[in-house]
Amino acid sequence: MQITPLMIAVSALCLGAAGQTRPAGASPQDIVLLEFTPGFKDGCGANKMEFVRSWGDGSAETSAFRVSEGALLVITDVDWRYVTGPPNQFAVLRLLVQNLGDPAKFRRTFESAVRLDGYGNGGTSEHMTTGFVVRPEARLCAEVPGEAEGSVVRLSRVLLRGYVTSGR
Repeated sequence: MQITPLMIAVSALCLGAAGQTRPAGASPQDIVLLEFTPGFKDGCGANKMEFVRSWGDGSAETSAFRVSEGALLVITDVDWRYVTGPPNQFAVLRLLVQNLGDPAKFRRTFESAVRLDGYGNGGTSEHMTTGFVVRPEARLCAEVPGEAEGSVVRLSRVLLRGYVTSGR
């Protein structure tokens, strides 16, 4: 009987740690929220897309986000929305890490699929168990396979959440 409260306390502690999205002891300024933005001169793909950092005061950077030298970016959560696609079909969001020095080098790091509704709209929020890492010599790109080159941007929103940490 006396063991039960101890077990409950340990279980609550473990559950709290499992939902943690940044390492213990990391400061709030290490938390990163990135928003998908089209129209950058040297951005990814036909629509020249980049991710910009949003701040806690409602403002955002005007330049593309890059990981600082000596740091790593760990992405743990992705929210995305797709609009006016083919009704009742699937849309897939892919996130790629692309080498800044050699753009031909890129790897898929994340993929999420949703079934669009009768109007061609859909989206989801994904929480990753391990997340993925972006190094200073790379950037993040997003794509929806099957979209025609230069087509209207149907990917209306992509938010990435994570944190920066020292590059070990």
